[in-house]
Amino acid sequence: MRRLTTTTALTLSGMSLFTAGGIAGGLLLSGLGAPAPLPAEAFTEAAPASVRGDGWMAPPRPLGAERLLIPAIDVDAPIVDSTIDNGLLTIPEHSEVGRYVGGGSVRSENGTVLLAGHVSSYGQPGALRLLSRLRAGDWVYLTDEDGNLLGAVVTGVEVRLKADLPDGLFTSSGERRVVLVTCGGEVVTRSDGTRHYASNVIVTAVPVQPRPQGEPRDAGVHDGGTSR
Repeated sequence: MRRLTTTTALTLSGMSLFTAGGIAGGLLLSGLGAPAPLPAEAFTEAAPASVRGDGWMAPPRPLGAERLLIPAIDVDAPIVDSTIDNGLLTIPEHSEVGRYVGGGSVRSENGTVLLAGHVSSYGQPGALRLLSRLRAGDWVYLTDEDGNLLGAVVTGVEVRLKADLPDGLFTSSGERRVVLVTCGGEVVTRSDGTRHYASNVIVTAVPVQPRPQGEPRDAGVHDGGTSR
């Protein structure tokens, strides 16, 4: 998987930064003033019965290696490695999504697969700009460098202030899940003159095991979400 260079990560004006300790910051272009989207309402739901067993839904199209596909919000973006630098998680360019290399992976049995991306950067729409529109039951697909596929169903969306990231995002142990993070809310100006989005939009999804090849899908299984 392609890694961000330290220089690239630290000089991207507009990048979002999340600390491993649970505190988030971020830099925005000084000319940016419009709020970023927030979900209509936060929710946390148990995984539907259809995905706890044999509710696999194949992606609507093939994915290449190191890709993120979210059909409900038209996301099809490359995934690159993101690392912790001086306590901050580096975020890639606006069209890419970063995966924290110290967390879970497509093939791991435990831990959080943490994916983070821009809502906007340098006036360009970010890969996760519509993350706040996801609903319970929408599908998230991602692949690793070998093309191995992981599918997950959205079970929660929440909004947290930058200084209040939930615990357990930066871990390779514990419950297996996929978490996607982007910025949201109002733009605030700090004492040093830099401008930041006030909040983070955080989406949690539960991985689903594929059915054996040729086995029919159960009736009533969620269709992966329509584009919105």
